[in-house]
Amino acid sequence: MKLWHMIAVNVGMIVVILLALTLGSTYSIPDLTNVSYGFPNTWAVHTTSTIVGPVNLWSVDINALLIDLTIWLVSLAALNIVISLFAKK
Repeated sequence: MKLWHMIAVNVGMIVVILLALTLGSTYSIPDLTNVSYGFPNTWAVHTTSTIVGPVNLWSVDINALLIDLTIWLVSLAALNIVISLFAKK
């Protein structure tokens, strides 16, 4: 496999990692609005509205962020190893 194939795969995977870590999902019920960040683990929750009124409360779990990063970076390394093994054949 050529070098530019590996670069394209790595760039694509980095884009997937960034999207998985930064895209938020909104959970909204009449007295609470949350935006959760992180996939597969939620590492941050931004509360924007409660029954009392508007708020700006962030809850960040550094351990969940490190687990997310580990999952995604190990999958990137595994993908690179699999591609390089199949490229040699």
